[in-house]
Amino acid sequence: MVHLNRGVTTEMMASMWAWIMETVGAGLLEQGVEAVEAHRVERTLARLEAAFLALVETTYKKFLVKAVAEGSGLEEGLVLRLARQGVEDNIQAWREERKKLGL
Repeated sequence: MVHLNRGVTTEMMASMWAWIMETVGAGLLEQGVEAVEAHRVERTLARLEAAFLALVETTYKKFLVKAVAEGSGLEEGLVLRLARQGVEDNIQAWREERKKLGL
């Protein structure tokens, strides 16, 4: 979670991963590595990216829930339930708005 203290968002990290994959893939091809092998390396990096970003998001959510629970005096389970309900309410409002617009 160090990246958050430095103002680096998860979106910024995902963009950097994409740049790394593209740069590595192009570099491998420039060095004469077969395209199939370069693609395998890129796919491996993509799987690593997915695992890394999932870990970052899971950890962030846990820290966020804990901080809200400690700051509010509520139990973490209640904070999660309230958050889920808020998300569901917002999705329902979004769907109703789309319906009104005929989308």
